[in-house]
Amino acid sequence: MRLYIGPCGLGLGHITRCDAIAREFSNEGVDVLFSSYLDALDYLKRSGFTYFSAIPLSFRTREDGTIDPKMTMTQNGVTVGLWGFIRQLIGEVRQISAFKPHVVISDTRISTLIAAFILRKPRILILNQYSVQMPKDNRKHRFADRPALFAGKIIWKYISAMLELAWGLSDLIIVPDLKAPYTISRYNLAIPPGIRRKVRLVGPLTPPKLKPPSIARSVGGSMPLVFACVSGPATDRKRSHHCPRSQGPLHNFKVQSGDSPWDQEESPASGAINAFQAQHSKRDPTFKYCQASSLRVR
Repeated sequence: MRLYIGPCGLGLGHITRCDAIAREFSNEGVDVLFSSYLDALDYLKRSGFTYFSAIPLSFRTREDGTIDPKMTMTQNGVTVGLWGFIRQLIGEVRQISAFKPHVVISDTRISTLIAAFILRKPRILILNQYSVQMPKDNRKHRFADRPALFAGKIIWKYISAMLELAWGLSDLIIVPDLKAPYTISRYNLAIPPGIRRKVRLVGPLTPPKLKPPSIARSVGGSMPLVFACVSGPATDRKRSHHCPRSQGPLHNFKVQSGDSPWDQEESPASGAINAFQAQHSKRDPTFKYCQASSLRVR
């Protein structure tokens, strides 16, 4: 059996949960091929899996982690971004055709999903947000910037609508989230009735052999350790330099920037309290073992 996995390459959340799936199948003798880009490539280089380097696609974010439409359009442009997606799609079609997988898994990758649909391969989609919404921006902007911001919002509405249509091409949709009433991404899971039958909420996707913490650690004193992780795309991780690195009045801090994919070995299980952006690689094992957490949601 052959399995083709195409995770989103921004940050390490998508690739780490796909790695857990791939290792389980690989242990059963399944031949696995990855396709990704940007941050995920460093992870794949050390993972031991065979992989294909796809055409990179990205977006820009603000200081608070929300999408910046102006900077995204300035960096990519509509035509450049569309051409990049078409090139990535062509690459996916070629790789899937050559590999001839029995099943294709897309982790929030439209190009992988569409390529598998074109080639009539069984398709499994992993995602946390079916409806990708741009956060409200109540800040005052310069008059000269308003046309670009307005255009960005209009274009994003069309992109969001196209994304929702593309997600529906999957045969099965796996959502690594908790079941109601504890679903974290419930506001972004407004799934049309005709698609809901495909959806399965399966909980955290983590390695099965991940060891739960036996006791909360302390560093340099009796106060509990606060594990603070800054992850996500490379542009977001640069902000880790502004995180507190000394002991606070109440807790000890341990800051991890997540620059190296193998920083994932330092599990959030080491902290009595975990503070991080709501990325998959840190949130899932934390919730799996019911630890106290403070999430920064985009």
